[in-house]
Amino acid sequence: MSDIDMAVNAVYAAYPGYDALVTELLAALHQASQCKGKRRHSKGRAFHDQIIMTAGRLYGVGFHFGQVAKKMDECSELESLEAVLEELHGAIVYLSAAAALVRERLEAGDTEMLGGAQCQSSWRKDV
Repeated sequence: MSDIDMAVNAVYAAYPGYDALVTELLAALHQASQCKGKRRHSKGRAFHDQIIMTAGRLYGVGFHFGQVAKKMDECSELESLEAVLEELHGAIVYLSAAAALVRERLEAGDTEMLGGAQCQSSWRKDV
């Protein structure tokens, strides 16, 4: 058994009863790190240096919310469940990037609440 297989099995074992959630979170991670995300967006950079994160620092987490909304709209036009699942995994990645940016701000000592247009202005990184 490979190291990855052992790690995946350990995650399932650590969260009994959450197999469906673990499966989808791992599938989203795989898509971002090994499939579409890697092919189209990584350019060899770590996740925190990719456009999904840098655009969020520049425009706020509303950027991610807009991408999720776009993906949900696209799902209504897709003809296969496999394609819908791929878009849903992409949405999970965008929401995870938004969460990572919120955590980044919290760790930097920023404790302001998110809300409406405030997302767009107070979460911008000064450049």
